[in-house]
Amino acid sequence: MLHALLGGEFLPDHLRAEMLEAVDSDWAETDRYGLGIGEITALMGRQRSPCGPAWGHIGFSVGYTAMALSSEDGKRQVVICANGSAGSQEAEDSFWDTAGRLAWHLYCL
Repeated sequence: MLHALLGGEFLPDHLRAEMLEAVDSDWAETDRYGLGIGEITALMGRQRSPCGPAWGHIGFSVGYTAMALSSEDGKRQVVICANGSAGSQEAEDSFWDTAGRLAWHLYCL
């Protein structure tokens, strides 16, 4: 879905450009937020992408985490879903460090 959306298959160029006109975000999940999509350079402000920003979403609540990321041109994607709860700040930090290494490794291949 992100491949088609960002690759220009769903929206005309002017609407795709409008969607990606992002503003700075104060959410930990995104650096900037556009129309329904976030620009992400570091997962939860921790593990930074070595190959540039991604667009997509990170969602989480008690018991799950899901992230779907794509390059702006739609040529690279990564989706990670995980079950479980961190339980402590140390465990949460460890999870985001590990998830970040995995996500960026796969995304930047």
